Amino acid sequence: MRAPLTSAEDAFGHLLSDFLAGGRVVEGVERDDGCVFTAEPDYYLAPFRSWWSQERRAMRFVRGRVLDLGCGAGRVGLHLQSRGHEVVGIDVSPLAVETARQRGLADVRLGALDSAVRVDERFDTILLLGNNLGLLAGEQQGRRLLRKLARVATDRGRILAGSYDPYRVPRNWPAATTNGTVSADGWAASSGSVSATGSMRPLGTTSSSHRAKRWRGSRREPAGS
Repeated sequence: MRAPLTSAEDAFGHLLSDFLAGGRVVEGVERDDGCVFTAEPDYYLAPFRSWWSQERRAMRFVRGRVLDLGCGAGRVGLHLQSRGHEVVGIDVSPLAVETARQRGLADVRLGALDSAVRVDERFDTILLLGNNLGLLAGEQQGRRLLRKLARVATDRGRILAGSYDPYRVPRNWPAATTNGTVSADGWAASSGSVSATGSMRPLGTTSSSHRAKRWRGSRREPAGS
């Protein structure tokens, strides 16, 4: 994970902040393979009952103290906090951190793993949900990140991670254009345990995602509507 974003870089944070304030906004994502799609931002603040079934099932595996890596608006952290878990959420988006704080996440921190988590802190469950499995990026960077996660995990620490196949789009996914073949039911979820060497033993199916850039835009109703 990188250093905190500047305001000019923090399109995701502005999206969340504007949406929380009642603004009519839409998310736009452009991947490096040419796929462009838009989506409503309400899922980032969705209650548990509205989550994808894979994420709801993943909550059964949460144990003890939780680190939510890339916590966004605190969607998952707030749910687990309500269940009695001690949750630490971290994100490089200043406005996402502020949004999560406003919504009631008790311990939310700005920064990357190296700067936001103390060297003496340990976690029983580490979350990489909301497509944050993509933070592994590739084999080399993924190994580095997993080694860092192993250092902050307890002896029985576990990772819950989620991503999707970029060439298979769920039926409820918004309209998208891509230079690849698009089909349905592409979501995948994974959990695994963290070893001292920083490897991850998958307990489910994982898939990688392309790098993407995100922007936000105002949504205006047509004249006369």
